[in-house]
Amino acid sequence: MKILSRDFTLFEKILIAILLLVIVGLAYYQFVDKPVRSAIESAEAEKEALNIELSGINAKIAELEKMQNDLDRILADPTINPMPSYNAIGEIRNVLNNLLGDLGYRITFSNVTKDNDQIRQNISMSFTAPDYDSVDALLVGLETNDIRCKIADVKGSRVYGYNYFTGEVIGADFPDAMNVSLSLTFYETMHGGTPDAGLPAETSAAN
Repeated sequence: MKILSRDFTLFEKILIAILLLVIVGLAYYQFVDKPVRSAIESAEAEKEALNIELSGINAKIAELEKMQNDLDRILADPTINPMPSYNAIGEIRNVLNNLLGDLGYRITFSNVTKDNDQIRQNISMSFTAPDYDSVDALLVGLETNDIRCKIADVKGSRVYGYNYFTGEVIGADFPDAMNVSLSLTFYETMHGGTPDAGLPAETSAAN
């Protein structure tokens, strides 16, 4: 059976051509242009998110570099001593014994305080020294030892012929002998430390 019995007129051909163009255009928009645009927008959004993330990472890197520079500067400063990890009481005893040497002395370990991750070993100490230079050398040794230390309440008095700690009579060889008492605070940190029964609950103390 012959479906079309005549040729299309020019007008009909134009309409068909326009219709085909519209169909092709819609197909292109739906299946090419729209997915491409969507993919581009998604890529732009992902790029923006990555840029934000990269900015955050760069800021963290800058902060870490600053912290590393500060740490390098601190470690390079000979006047700044580190804080050992808790419990460094053995190291503290060695420092004191090495500095005091043959001097007559008395050491009392007082309360330990904890403030966040910082531990303070509080010590009272008295000793007898043959002269002021010996006292000064010991104080400098405490300030510059390998463990961060704070010296306070230093009191001194002349010795009149008797070493209270050893019972020895101080003769003419030590005319400038002195009895000295002071308070010490050695600083430790809980970073890398192991809690034990001697560690108190959280406390607050002066630096």
